[in-house]
Formats: sequence, structure tokens, C-alpha cells
Amino acid sequence: MKATSRPPKLWEGFFCTSKSFVFLNKEVFYIKSSYELTQKDYLQFIKYHYLQNTSGILIAFIIMIVPFSIFYLREVNDTQPFQWFMIPIYLGAYIFLIDTLLFRGIRQAKKNGFFGAYYVELTEDSFKSESTISSMSIRWDLIHRIIECRKCYLVYTQKNCAIIIPKRTFLSEEEHQNWRKQIVLFSKKEIC
Repeated sequence: MKATSRPPKLWEGFFCTSKSFVFLNKEVFYIKSSYELTQKDYLQFIKYHYLQNTSGILIAFIIMIVPFSIFYLREVNDTQPFQWFMIPIYLGAYIFLIDTLLFRGIRQAKKNGFFGAYYVELTEDSFKSESTISSMSIRWDLIHRIIECRKCYLVYTQKNCAIIIPKRTFLSEEEHQNWRKQIVLFSKKEIC
């Protein structure tokens, strides 16, 4: 039979924890999870993007190495006061760059109401996500990719747009493995 998004009747059998539900039925299989998205989760998402971006890593490397190499390669006698003056300037610029890249995104997300309660549902037909500010349902063939980080999953709906699902959402390892197995089965994509 065709899968439906209706909730099963109580006698059809279900497994329930405090945060997520797994409904088993001959007609339909789907998983529901709810969680609270925090600033730490969003920071994991930002860190993943900057570590995957080779130009971002190159810029950070240049900003760190070039000033210190200039500082140590110049003659000590002629420019010693200048060298000591440049260290705080370069460190200040580096701290400003980190603040701009990492924490501005967090402040903007907080301002837009990005943090808070989220509800995610996996069905055979689609991946559904709801929050206080938005709701979306995406067919599995439109999912760009699925990434597993140390503390969260990133389900990319577009190249640079992802739904963040923290691993703390899953109360047990069995629940976590079941979710992982179902998302691979439904999406027909491997988790990177």
C-alpha cells in the first residue's frame, strides 16, 4: 500500500521515547523527532563549512603566517619597535576576522529567531521540518547530501542550506542507529 503521513491508530503499534516517536505499521513507517536548536549546534554547522572551504583555510593560514614571518625575517636592529607594534595589530585583525566569520552568523541567526524548538519527521515520501519560524517538506530526491559531524547531522536541502539535527536528540544508541538507517533507506544517499 501507499505510504501516508497520517498518524497510526494506537492499536497499530508504536515505540515512544520522551523526544521521538517511531511508528511501525504494515502500511507506513516514519520517524518523528523534536529537539531544541542551540547556538553550539549552529556553531558546529559554521565550523564544518569553514573547514570544508579551502579558500577560507588558505585565508586563515595567510593571516596567521605572513605577519609573523615578516616580523621574524626583518632585521632586528632597524625595525624592532615597529615589529613589536605590528603584533597587536595583526592579532587584533585576526580576532576581528574570527568574530566576523563565526559570531556574526550566530548573532544574525539569533536575531532572526533561528534557535528554538524544531520538529523533524522522516517519511517514505519526504523529509519534513517545522520550527517556530518556518515549515518545509522536501522530497528525498531533492535532498542534496547528508553529513554526519561529531555532534550533529546536517541534511542539506541546497548546496549551502542545511537542517541541523543534533545527536543529543536521540536518547539511546539504538534510536540513533535506527534514525541513521532510515534516513539512508529513504534518501538513497550515503551519509558522509
